[in-house]
Amino acid sequence: LYQSIKTGALGTTNWNHFGGSASVPEQHTMYLSTLVNDVEYPLILKAKHAGTITSLVEYAISAGVAGTYTVKVNTTGVTGLEAIANATALTETNATAANTFAIGDRVVFIPTGTTAVVGMTVQLSYTRVL
Repeated sequence: LYQSIKTGALGTTNWNHFGGSASVPEQHTMYLSTLVNDVEYPLILKAKHAGTITSLVEYAISAGVAGTYTVKVNTTGVTGLEAIANATALTETNATAANTFAIGDRVVFIPTGTTAVVGMTVQLSYTRVL
């Protein structure tokens, strides 16, 4: 099961993005009931605006066998968001470089070496430029 969570104010029909100034902090949350290794789970399928990734928050109900997670923009790993260890505690990791994306780019979350991870929630934080 792959599920994207609606963000924004209650009663709105906007998914994933909201705001209205020149630079807007954004978040995208994804829930995975189970994980498949080496699969690219899209956090942003095709960017409608440019942005800078600031961090990734992750949490799993059950961590299973320790593995790692990587965030990539197209095929480039985001520095600081490579080889993140899975955790059952709410954990935030900051992006440090190679963390910008352009209109049309794809941002993905990739698990590697994980076994029996259950109830994984991932939240990507970024600043978009209008």
